[in-house]
Amino acid sequence: PELSFAGEHLYVATPNGVFRTIYGDADASSKWEKLPLTDGLVLDIEVRGDTVIALTRNHLIYSLDGGKTAKSISTLEILGEDNKFTLEDMAVHPHNANQILVISGAGHLMRTHDCGSEWEEIDKETPCGLTHLFYNPSNADQLIGVSNNEILDFGSLLFSHDGGHKWMYGDGVYYDGNTSEICNVAFHPTIDGRVAVCGY
Repeated sequence: PELSFAGEHLYVATPNGVFRTIYGDADASSKWEKLPLTDGLVLDIEVRGDTVIALTRNHLIYSLDGGKTAKSISTLEILGEDNKFTLEDMAVHPHNANQILVISGAGHLMRTHDCGSEWEEIDKETPCGLTHLFYNPSNADQLIGVSNNEILDFGSLLFSHDGGHKWMYGDGVYYDGNTSEICNVAFHPTIDGRVAVCGY
């Protein structure tokens, strides 16, 4: 499951929706609360204060009150007529939760500046093998895209230094023959260009 902290709460994205509890509470395990966002699989979650952003295969869900109420934005609204594809991943701007990048199964890289009211495709040449997106929390111009399928070299990392407009391959393929999927990337907090890659 995906995890996100906000204040005293820990939010967890699961195959059955989004749950939260009070982190550090000795009785927290018995105090899980299911948020009325969705009952289905949640691929990713990001929480900033009272703003909760969750991604499913077919919707981006955005709440401004801690998950009590939310608006759901469909693939039709995000991708337009090309809505036969599902959503793969999202990346929320590290300093502005209104700005979100979403990638579809066809490789469309879409961006909103206003919580999902309007969308633009920012790079029509984005390789359609991208499956995950990661912002550098220290530099919002830097993103990493991950390929976990056969369209690109399996286990590839692609880098953007202009907020996702243009992408380039990293040096080599991050696949050792035993790892079936890259699942996470972490940027080093002080050394520019150094990242850690996790797979399973």
